[in-house]
Amino acid sequence: MYTGLNSPKTLHVFTADEGGGAHCHSGAMRLFHERLFSWLLETLGAKRPAAA
Repeated sequence: MYTGLNSPKTLHVFTADEGGGAHCHSGAMRLFHERLFSWLLETLGAKRPAAA
């Protein structure tokens, strides 16, 4: 699927050492969300909200 996309793309590999071995839907949702929202902020040019 990745090679078939003709738009800008980024491949994120989740390693077992960082929790990716648990699969993103069962044990690594925090890691998945962190990567997803960081990518969206970077890709869309948004600014990260200030820490509370």
